Parts: sequence; structure tokens; C-alpha cells
Amino acid sequence: MTTPLSITVPEAASSVDTIQFKIVLGEEDSAEYLQKHNLSSGVCFRSFQQIAWLHEQLLASFPDLLVPPFPDPPLSSQIEDQDIVERKRIQIGRFLEKLGMRSEFNESPSFVHFLSHDMTETEIGNRNKNALLAFLRFNKAKRPNTELAFKQFKTNETVQDSNMDAHHRQQVHILMQETFLSNLLDNMEDTIREREALSNYMTHMGDLAIEATQSKNMLGPGVKYDNKERQRSLDQRLQIFGLLMDELCFINNRQEISDLVHLGDVIAEYKNTTDPLKAVVNMRTDRLVEYVQAIKLRNKKRDKADKLRVKMPQHTPEVQVAMQEEEKAKEDVEIHRVSYLKADSIVNREISLFEEYMNTDLSSSIKAYVASNIAQERRKLHSMEKAFQKIKDGYARKCSLTDLEGDDERAENDQEEEGRRRRMQYRQQQDASTTLRTSSSLPSLNKGGKSRRSMYAEDPIEEEDYGSTTRTGSFDERTSVWTMNVPGRTGRTTVPFEGQAL
Repeated sequence: MTTPLSITVPEAASSVDTIQFKIVLGEEDSAEYLQKHNLSSGVCFRSFQQIAWLHEQLLASFPDLLVPPFPDPPLSSQIEDQDIVERKRIQIGRFLEKLGMRSEFNESPSFVHFLSHDMTETEIGNRNKNALLAFLRFNKAKRPNTELAFKQFKTNETVQDSNMDAHHRQQVHILMQETFLSNLLDNMEDTIREREALSNYMTHMGDLAIEATQSKNMLGPGVKYDNKERQRSLDQRLQIFGLLMDELCFINNRQEISDLVHLGDVIAEYKNTTDPLKAVVNMRTDRLVEYVQAIKLRNKKRDKADKLRVKMPQHTPEVQVAMQEEEKAKEDVEIHRVSYLKADSIVNREISLFEEYMNTDLSSSIKAYVASNIAQERRKLHSMEKAFQKIKDGYARKCSLTDLEGDDERAENDQEEEGRRRRMQYRQQQDASTTLRTSSSLPSLNKGGKSRRSMYAEDPIEEEDYGSTTRTGSFDERTSVWTMNVPGRTGRTTVPFEGQAL
């Protein structure tokens, strides 16, 4: 009867050349397990290489069972990466959880020694072993091993309690599952590759937007007041757009890591589990071959004994030896039959457990994958809505996408703009007043009979043709008014002069 043992890995930390994991036994069933195996504590700390040692010991002790695949050790350059450490923590957690679910593994001496304080740091596994749980960008998935292909066997002998057609169907089913999981991995790899390309495009667009704000490209000559304001507004909006691209690129990269953790590693794990499953099926095929060979040998010994019994009396030594050999061959057939039936039951059980674990893990992983992608897409949408709203409102973010300009800052900017506008108008008035202080700036007639109106003239007279009529005028120092007599008009045209009388 299977006694499950709850095992979790809540924490992991990187050290100089490895990753240390905190392994905790479940509170409900740990007390009985600790007392049974004389363990002092349900908490231990083990390195990646020590857990690899446990995996190798289980493979050697249970060659006919489906031992869960072991993750690939991280590269030396990746040990300090917190994303890699978290990813390996989840992988090791799944590995130990599957070991705890089977009493064959958690009751083995090597597993008990692994949890005890007697285990030393020198008991480590092979660090150069190929990966089984690696996937895509950080570590590539294990390639199919041609040496672990299914063994095919057919015979014309009548084999009791064997169903080779059912064996063939099981092999085809496992191959179809392996192909299906391989296609899932390829599709996910294409998706992540496209996501990386999208991130690169967004980064490039963000760089171009930020670069445009620092370039010398201006709207027009850049001397007019409205062009300067338009240029400033455009720079601010480009800055918001560039920051938005950086934010979307960051979310995209986090989404890629989430895809690997929640779904990619699980698919790669079960795809790579098909290789040890093939080894278990091949062991049944080997038992079947031995069983058939024993049947052939028994038939051969039986035919020999029958021929001798026909030629000689039964009490002769030759007949007695032949009959003993026949009995010995019958016993061997029975032994190999039992061994084959045991191997067949193991294969059926392992296939059932494989499909049960795979269906459970894939269902939960797909749910986590979908929930994570929905959350990341909502985050993208929220960032875009916030940035586009600020672009629409015309307010710029100078530091981060989460900070909005307050009302006080906008009011201060409006006051500065109003002050600049008033100063410009005052300078224009001062320039215009200065030009009227001399007689050359006063209204005069051109030789062509045309005159231009002063900006201070109350009675416009420009663009009127008076021919060659003589005009007279005078300046009254007491009233600071220029009086001009224009023929053809009644009254006088006066031009106010704001300065002191000349």
C-alpha cells in the first residue's frame, strides 16, 4: 500500500558554486515517519549535487520503476540569477514531491539517509549529467535517446498469459504522447521566440523615441513662441511613449519567464520521462524474450524425452536424465512466466501513474499559465491606457510611468507661461514706443502716393491714393498731438504720442 509523504521546498539560495534548498516534511505525516526511521528533524538543507546523489541511488536501486527525471544543474554564470534559483526551486520541489508520493522511494534506505544528519557534503552526484528538466533559452531540453527506443519482439510460439498486441498498442500510445509533448514544446519555443522579437522591437522603438527628444530636429526654426511650446509638448509625449515601450518590454520578459516556470518545464519534464518509461517497457520485453526462450527449451527437452521413451524403457538412465531435464525446463518456464507477469504488471502500473501524474500536473500548469498570461496582459493594457491618457491630456511624466503631475505643478507651469507672454508683449510695446520718438517714425507719404498706417493711428488712411495733392501738418507740443490736414477729408487726423513732447 502506498504511503504518501508530503515534501516541500519553500526556500532556495545560491552559494559560491551551487544552490542550497530547504527541504521540509509535512506536519501531518512527518511525526510518524520521523519516529519510524529515527530522524531527529523534519527540516534539512541540501545542495543541488546532494539531491543529484539521491537520484542516482534511486536509479540504481529501482531499475524497473519509473524514477522521476532530475533537473539539470545551473551553469556557473547563472547561479546568482534569482530567476534561475526560483526556477530550480520549483523543479526540485516537483521532483521530491513525486518521490514522496511512492512508498517504494520514501521508504528506501538511500532516501532515509538523504533526510538524516548523517549525510555528508561529499556525497554528491555526477554534475556533468545531461539535463532532463531543462527547457528552451536557459538550458535546452534533452534530445531523444536512440538507445532507449522500443524493443520489438514477435514469436510464433504459443505464450501463455501474454498479449503482444496489447504491448504493441501501449508502445504506440507512448510514442504518440512523446510526439504530442514534443510538438507542444516546439510551439511554445516558437511563441517565446516571437515574444523575444516583439520585446526587441519595443526596445528599439523606445530608444528611437527617447533619442528623438535629444536630437536637434525642431518644429520650424524654433524661434517662435508657439513652436517652442509645441516642441516641448512633443518631446514630453515622446518621452512618455519611450517609457511605455520600456515598461511593455519588461512585462514581456517577465511573461516569458513565467511561461517557462508554469508550463514549459512541466511539458519538458513529462516529455523526457518517456525515455525512462521506454526503459521500463523494454524490461518487460526482455522478460518476455526470456520466457519464450524457456518455452522453446522446454519443448526441446520434452521432444527429446518423448523420443527416448519411445525407443527405450522408462527406467533406463538415458530416459531418466531426459525426464529430469524436461522437469527442470518446466520449472524454468514457470519461473520466467512469473517474472514476465510481474514485469507486465509493473509496466501497466507505471504507465497508469505516468498518465495520472501528467494529467494532474498539466491541468494545474495550464491553469497557472492562463492566469499568469491574463494578469500580464491586463498589466500591459493598464500601462498603455495610463500612458495614452497622459499623452492625450498633454501632461508629461518626467520620472516614471506611475507618477502624474499634480495640480500645483501644472498651475506653476501656467503661471510661468503667462509671465513669459506678458514680458514679450511689454518688450514689443517698448520697441514700438521707442520708434515713435523721432520724426522719421511719424506717418509720412511715399513718393508713389502710398502711405502705411501706424499701429497707433485711430483713423486708418493706408492704401488710399491721394494723387499728388499737397498735404500739410503741424505738431502741437502742448498737446503732444500730430495734426495732419488731408485734402478731401473734413476735420483733422490726429496721432497720439505717448512720449514727452519734442
